[in-house]
Amino acid sequence: MDDTFARVAKVAATRYGRDPSALRPDDDVFVALDIDSVEALELVSAIEAELGVEVPDHALLSVRTFAQLVEAIERGRRA
Repeated sequence: MDDTFARVAKVAATRYGRDPSALRPDDDVFVALDIDSVEALELVSAIEAELGVEVPDHALLSVRTFAQLVEAIERGRRA
């Protein structure tokens, strides 16, 4: 999870002008990045492209934290 989280944090930080080292796995994605649901979907698309993985939309319905996002990505890799 650490490597995936680091890559997710880097993509998110770059896209939304944040310091990746300031992002934590338990941070709420929406609050930490000050984004709405549309921007969150755009972020997931950028992460999918960066990591070469597809995360089903239904897997994102309950995602709030970076840790939950990483878990969804890991499940997408295993699918």
